[in-house]
Amino acid sequence: MSLRGNKCVGIPTVLLHEGEGLIVTVETKSGHVYRGTMETVEDTMNTGMRNVTVTDPDGTKAQMDRVFIRGGQVVFVIFPDVLKRAPMFERLRKASIGLSTAGGLGRGRQQAIEAKSKSSCMTRLGWCGV
Repeated sequence: MSLRGNKCVGIPTVLLHEGEGLIVTVETKSGHVYRGTMETVEDTMNTGMRNVTVTDPDGTKAQMDRVFIRGGQVVFVIFPDVLKRAPMFERLRKASIGLSTAGGLGRGRQQAIEAKSKSSCMTRLGWCGV
């Protein structure tokens, strides 16, 4: 997702930020698995977690109060199912079926986009209200 050549964060980064404050599982390239509360996230996927259970590749478990995981070491993150209803997914669902996703443009701009969308739809269907 980029706007006019400017760098913007993509969907994975937005999803990471949505997971702040939730219990997640993070696996790293070294094979370590970290499960705990995601406290901080940076756009580089650097992650700070608290109340963490660390599982080594050999299966040994340890408790840690806080950990910081470098983003480049993250292989994948498992989020709770509650994120299925995150607002960003609602916008993606609307966009996939062709509905307006112009939220955040302001009420007037949103109404103009919806009116234009309705009038073009009516014209395509042959409904011209003259």
